[in-house]
Amino acid sequence: MSSYLDENAQIEGIDGLPVVDGYIYIGTQNLDPVLNPITIYSDRALTVALANPQRTGSDGRPANKIWIPAKYSIKIEDVNNVQKKLDLDAGEDVATGTTKITNIQGTNAITGGGTPALTAYDDGETYIFEAANANTGAVTLNWDAIGAKSLVFDGDVALVRNHIEQNQKVAAVYNLTNDNFEWRNPNRKIRYGNEGADIASAATVDLSLATGNKITITGATGPITSFGTTPAGSEFTLTFASTPTITHHATSNIVDGGLSPAMVAGDRVKVLSLGSGDNQITVFRATGGPLSVLGASQAEQEASTSELKTVTPLVQQHHPSACKAWGQWDADGTLSVGYNVSSVADNGVGDWTVNFAASFSGISYATLACGVQITAGVNGMLEGATKTASACQIYREDEAGNKSDSIRNYAAFFGGQ
Repeated sequence: MSSYLDENAQIEGIDGLPVVDGYIYIGTQNLDPVLNPITIYSDRALTVALANPQRTGSDGRPANKIWIPAKYSIKIEDVNNVQKKLDLDAGEDVATGTTKITNIQGTNAITGGGTPALTAYDDGETYIFEAANANTGAVTLNWDAIGAKSLVFDGDVALVRNHIEQNQKVAAVYNLTNDNFEWRNPNRKIRYGNEGADIASAATVDLSLATGNKITITGATGPITSFGTTPAGSEFTLTFASTPTITHHATSNIVDGGLSPAMVAGDRVKVLSLGSGDNQITVFRATGGPLSVLGASQAEQEASTSELKTVTPLVQQHHPSACKAWGQWDADGTLSVGYNVSSVADNGVGDWTVNFAASFSGISYATLACGVQITAGVNGMLEGATKTASACQIYREDEAGNKSDSIRNYAAFFGGQ
């Protein structure tokens, strides 16, 4: 914010006496102002430059009001160039003051001006104005045609409909780093939520038309595939009165967990706008419980890539790592226990065919088999020549190639179905 030396105030030395016919040097903050002069002005708009140094008159007062753009250093010398005062850190911090803006026009693109007219926005300066209308969406401020800048709150959250009321006094601080205005006196609507009119459920629940950020959604029409386009950072809390479904979309309608939940009366949903019609959606059940879980399909289980879907008993066996069939049978083929094995046929000594209840997708599956040894020597369980998607031959033989029975036999099968 600009500082000034009043032409009606006497310039005094450190002895407290007026400096008559003296010199006023204005320079860069923390540097010798004689060696490091800056441009000084006769007007607040900083358009009419003055000579530097300025002189004091016979009464010790400067001939002009001296406007200085920011903090500065100042040196006062008397008529004989004897130093009477030196201050290397004078003036006010840039943009710590308040400017009143008048002639307010517009609803969302708000314009106005200062007196005298502003030439730039000062970092940290507070601009106060009285709103001409209630806003209907995101708001920009443009003072003296310097340029429109967004008005936000809580750092980066854009305003939505009716956050500003007609005739409301608004204090907006310019933030040079973010190049925007931050609302410093937001009303209760902003802090605690503004109750808006109910909105009927539909494929698109257009929150850009909401009259507040706390809304009741009525009816069960759906599924809801979009919540419309609102400024990035806008937040809405929706309470559902009925049972529509919200459809998850990976980029535009992002439901936490990748789910597409059916609502029940009393459920609440927080919608956070990501901009460009994309929204992040968080569901809070009225019961306090979690969302209903979406289980993986057979194809998703076989693909084994999803980190969002859960495994249900119906599809667990379809994961590539899962055993698709297994069984235990006696020498005569009597099946004792198993999974996805419908029967075991006894083809003769040491020779069986295992039949599957649900077939494999082909013959490219793996077979693991073993049996209980009842005679001395080395015996092995082998996959036989007859192998189909629905059955697999298994036989048992010793190192000489002779087939033999085992009182208990086991096999497990892995592959795609």
